[in-house]
Amino acid sequence: MADLRSAGMLATAPGGHPTQLLAGSGLEAEMTEFISDAAQAPAFVQARLAEGADYLKIVIDDGAVHGAELPAMTPDVAAALAAAAHEAGLRVIAHAITASEVEIALDAGADGLAHVWSDLAPDDPASQRLAERVRAQGSSS
Repeated sequence: MADLRSAGMLATAPGGHPTQLLAGSGLEAEMTEFISDAAQAPAFVQARLAEGADYLKIVIDDGAVHGAELPAMTPDVAAALAAAAHEAGLRVIAHAITASEVEIALDAGADGLAHVWSDLAPDDPASQRLAERVRAQGSSS
């Protein structure tokens, strides 16, 4: 039997990833919700709960790895979303592409990572320290 779980709508910064991929498709409003202020976090989480979300997905991605310049979710917004999700009993999965974005996600309280950072080689000491932090914090990717 399959075990399918969904975050429903993801949270991203206004104009943030993945809006550059959805531009002109008509899907932007269906797939993303812009969160620009920490005060929006509780309502966003409650809306996901009402939709039946199994977890919360947040996007912390400034586009640099892919040669784009995108607005990224701020650390305070990420932390507010994680706190509201945890209070509601939801885990938080972060889309973060660089080591610095992963640090923001971990500082915010993310329970897991949608991707492994791609800007540092696995044998880079900074990458190894970050991997140890992910392990110690109990996050997964």
